[in-house]
Amino acid sequence: MALPFHLVFLLCLTSGLLISGTWSANIERRAGGCNPGWTLLGDRCFIAQHVKKDWVDAFAHCVTLAGHLATIHSRSENDLARELLRQLFGRDVEAWIGLFSGYDRVTEDGWGYYDASKVDFTDWRSGEPNNYGGVEQCVSIRHPSGPGWNDDNCHRHLPYVCGRDQWRL
Repeated sequence: MALPFHLVFLLCLTSGLLISGTWSANIERRAGGCNPGWTLLGDRCFIAQHVKKDWVDAFAHCVTLAGHLATIHSRSENDLARELLRQLFGRDVEAWIGLFSGYDRVTEDGWGYYDASKVDFTDWRSGEPNNYGGVEQCVSIRHPSGPGWNDDNCHRHLPYVCGRDQWRL
């Protein structure tokens, strides 16, 4: 199944294929770290979002925060994303991350990140990804039955985790 046009447009916009400087005027730059509310791990910042959105709307909201849906490149980043969600909800919850299938930048077994960064870490739950019903093209960080990633229907409304590189001045 092809991704909707607005997702492809959004991906092109955020990857630099289309130029728009309007969102950058709202960025608060802070030396050597992250904006308030974001958590620094290594040279990357993360923030969990409470409001539930479908994958495309979650991606778009992360862009308004000068980020993107989180790309998870290590166990420590995965653990941090899960911990940020636990702090926000008081329990483990399903939440969108930036991994998805069906775009021409896929890099690992049909899965890729919007920025074409390497898929160098995964935490699939046993039996996943399975594309259940032929409609699971986006990834949630927790499977409904427990720990591990799940390929999921992009139209589900879930909380999400945004990520970005820290500011360097």
